Amino acid sequence: MLLTMGEPSHCTCNLTSAARRSALGMSLLEVMLVAAIGMVVTAMALPSLLNFQRSYRVHSDSGALASYISTVRVRAASQYTPYSLNADPTACTYVMEQLTQTTYNPFGTPSSVTYLSQSPAVYESGTQYFDQGNTIYNCRPTGITVYPPPVTLDPGTCTGAFKFYFNTRGTPVDNTGSALASGGLAIYVKGQSGLVDAISVSSGGAVQTWNYSPSSSTWIMR
Repeated sequence: MLLTMGEPSHCTCNLTSAARRSALGMSLLEVMLVAAIGMVVTAMALPSLLNFQRSYRVHSDSGALASYISTVRVRAASQYTPYSLNADPTACTYVMEQLTQTTYNPFGTPSSVTYLSQSPAVYESGTQYFDQGNTIYNCRPTGITVYPPPVTLDPGTCTGAFKFYFNTRGTPVDNTGSALASGGLAIYVKGQSGLVDAISVSSGGAVQTWNYSPSSSTWIMR
């Protein structure tokens, strides 16, 4: 019997250039192009991300301070003892202090009192810190001409450490226990980006948080 040997079977691979590149992976040029695009996108988004982070820090500090002021008011009323909020712009700290108790004589002639620190001073809840980069003021920062409601005046001294006093009813007063003539008190928190928040305390004790809008030169309640 005669066996016929045919041609050996084979196939011819005819890959396109795109298919060959896919099989071999990305070239160095393509990797560099993708990296360059990523760097451009990051550079465009980074300023917005940093501004958002700085704004968040300002709002976080102002919100925490507003809550703390409310706590000081409650402590003064519940303990029937005058308290103060002590703020230090240089150290960027604040703390509540229990002041000397005031004795009232309902049968005597009312007289003014002076709120003084105890000896030794009594601080509660520990020292609180503002975020690094934020600055606090008890007067309006430079460039701001309007007050957060209901405040109508800056205090007489705008430099150094300052105190906010609260009487035995939790109402903000001056250091003699007299009612405020300025509509209330305010603390301003300014961030690195120029964003400014304010915490106002009305003469009746209401605590509110505000954000300053440079475009409209107004305070917007937060």
